[in-house]
Amino acid sequence: MFIPEVFENGRVVLIKEEDFQKAIENGQEILVFCGGWSGGYAHAFGATKEDDLYEEGKECWQCYSYELKDKVLTPDDMKKFYKIIVTDGIKVYMKTGEPANQHFGGFIDWDSEYRMYDGRPRIAGVSPEEYVELRKKIDKDLTLNSIGDWHYDWDDVKNHLEEMKKDISGILY
Repeated sequence: MFIPEVFENGRVVLIKEEDFQKAIENGQEILVFCGGWSGGYAHAFGATKEDDLYEEGKECWQCYSYELKDKVLTPDDMKKFYKIIVTDGIKVYMKTGEPANQHFGGFIDWDSEYRMYDGRPRIAGVSPEEYVELRKKIDKDLTLNSIGDWHYDWDDVKNHLEEMKKDISGILY
């Protein structure tokens, strides 16, 4: 199974759940650099063990994440990470046919424009006003069908493609 993490640049990174579990068990974090062409972000993901508020005598994991920005990591800093992932992330395609380039309360394609080609709109039968709305609507099928196009180790994708599609589907609203 994979944990989908959404980045502000409109990309999604899938973290293997078993890697996250091992990181927490070791008291470490997973560091993800998500570069996508629309800007890069670095986030660390981890969890702390705490008393369960709902079941006395039980413990639970309190998950957290934070952004790393303008920071130089020393070799000692790097020891806190179980795994470091450097990726462009998965493109989330919008109904414009272009990928989202921002996520803030939802995915959006800020950069594509309504254009006329030989007197016809870019997307047949769509007005400029309708096109603006398409920039905010996810094309789930195109996104899922393009998962194999991204950078991850192809054998890993090939062996887990259906699982990856299932795990990312929940955030493609």
